[in-house]
Amino acid sequence: MGSVQSDDVRQGTAAAFVRFLGSFEIVLPGDNPVELDSARARSLLAYLIQHRSAAVERQRLAFMLWQDSQEAQPLTAQPERR
Repeated sequence: MGSVQSDDVRQGTAAAFVRFLGSFEIVLPGDNPVELDSARARSLLAYLIQHRSAAVERQRLAFMLWQDSQEAQPLTAQPERR
């Protein structure tokens, strides 16, 4: 799965186009490109797109993005927002 257009596109509503294999690219409706300078932001977006049909635990994301850092500990301790 190298590029994704959400189900909204097939239903005729506006959605973003995202390519995350090869060169990373996000294009919003109207051919408006979006730049993500952070490798963590790109990784997070790609992971969430790949797992879009299921809930993703905050602890899993924190470990994935900050596995070599103490930064993951405060993220996993935050109360869930609803």
